[in-house]
This record gives sequence, structure tokens and C-alpha cells, in this order.
Amino acid sequence: MAESTNPGKLSLHFESLSVHAGLNRSENEVKDIPVHATSPTVDVFEKRMAALEAGEAALATAFALPLPLGNPPRFIPSGDLDSVKKSIDENTKAVFVESISTNDLLIADIEALSTVARENGVPLIVDNTNGAGGLFIRPISHGASIVLHSTAPWLSISGSSTGGVIIDSGTFSWAAHPDHFPQFSDPSPGFHGLRISEKFGNLALVRFARIAVMRDAGPCLNPFEAAVLLAGLETLAVKMDRVAENAKGICGVAGETGEGCRCEVSR
Repeated sequence: MAESTNPGKLSLHFESLSVHAGLNRSENEVKDIPVHATSPTVDVFEKRMAALEAGEAALATAFALPLPLGNPPRFIPSGDLDSVKKSIDENTKAVFVESISTNDLLIADIEALSTVARENGVPLIVDNTNGAGGLFIRPISHGASIVLHSTAPWLSISGSSTGGVIIDSGTFSWAAHPDHFPQFSDPSPGFHGLRISEKFGNLALVRFARIAVMRDAGPCLNPFEAAVLLAGLETLAVKMDRVAENAKGICGVAGETGEGCRCEVSR
């Protein structure tokens, strides 16, 4: 399980954040997006997810939303750091990995991958769906720049709501790499020549996704789905504790039958 606190970011345990984070809102807070693109309920859900993952900002969507970075992917075993290093070239936009892979449950070396990505001037993007909202692992604490979630598997109540979340750590400087990310550094015709990275700094990606991608494509999370997801977050720690116990039980049975299952659950 991830550490319950993150110095400089978190002061409450996961269980407290999953219930209370995001409720404090300044009356003078200025929203930089059209009213149809969010709601107070969605806003609380986004802030709560950012708090749980130790991020600076989050964007909730109606489904898993592709990040606006361009270029087709190349698939490389995440554990083969030499191959990862060799595959990065001038066209590489990001390094992407699952924190805990869906099919074989391999755990990525996020710190090592973040070092490789940082040395090459690209962000490390981590799909932390199986990290259960930062409960099992918090990638940003290990160097990830961006964290993604599909909400259906764990965050909602028994898969009752679909959606996606982008959490931005606010640590990657998009402006420092204008050739890699011209959509953030070049004047934007749709916003009267606004340079996204100048306006929003290290939060350029999540802000661009909100004001441009959400505006044009429209995959906005609706308030009811956000309310369902908030209810799911409030009991997430309890649910995942049972999931971990069940996994230990399955591994125990598999071990007795000679299947060679190995299970380690830390708390």
C-alpha cells in the first residue's frame, strides 16, 4: 500500500482524503473554463483525485481520453530499461507505462523509468488504474509526471460508473521543450494566439486538455457520474483491503496446488 502521507503534498491519510479532499473552495476562485465543461460535483471529484495522487490538478472525463501528444506508440517491455532508452528518439513525446500491468500484474520500476524520461526531456505518464487511486502505489511520489485512471475497475461502486481521470503532477516543464510540444508553446489560433505553456506553466497539458480537447470533443463527466465516483472513493480503502485479502487467499490456494503463485501484500 502506498505511504499514507507525502511530505509537502499530503497531510492527511488516504482514508481521510478519500472523504474530505476537494470540499474547500474559495469564493474568489476563478474558473478558466466554460460552465458546460464542469460542475461543482465534478470539481470536487477532480480535486479529490489530485489530492489522493499527490498531484497539482486533475481533469475528469466521461471515458478514457487519449492525451493530446501525437505520434503512434512503440511497445517495449517496461522492465527492459536499455530497450526503453534505445527506443527514445527526437520524435518521442512521452514514456507510458502501467504501474501494475493489467494482464500479468507486473509492477513497473517507476523511479527508473522517470529518470530515463527526464534525461530525455519527455514526461513519464503512468496508468495507475490498478493502483486504486493512489492507495496501493502513488506514481507521482516516484517521479511520474502524469497519472491516468480508468474509473470503472476500482474507483466507482462495483464498476457502476465509467470515466477517466488525468492527474498532472505540475513538475514537468512543457515550455522547456517547445520542439517536442508545439501545441503548448506555439500561438494557439483557437485562443487568439495564446501560448498555453506561458499561460499555464507546468500544468499546460491538463489545462489544454480541458479548454481545447474537452471543448472540441466534449467528453465531459456529468455530475451524477461524479457523485457516484465520489461515493465510491469514500469506501475505496475498505474495498481494496478486501481485494488484497482475497488475492492472498487465491495465492495461497494456488501455491498449495503447485501453480507457483507468489503474492506479497504490504500494508
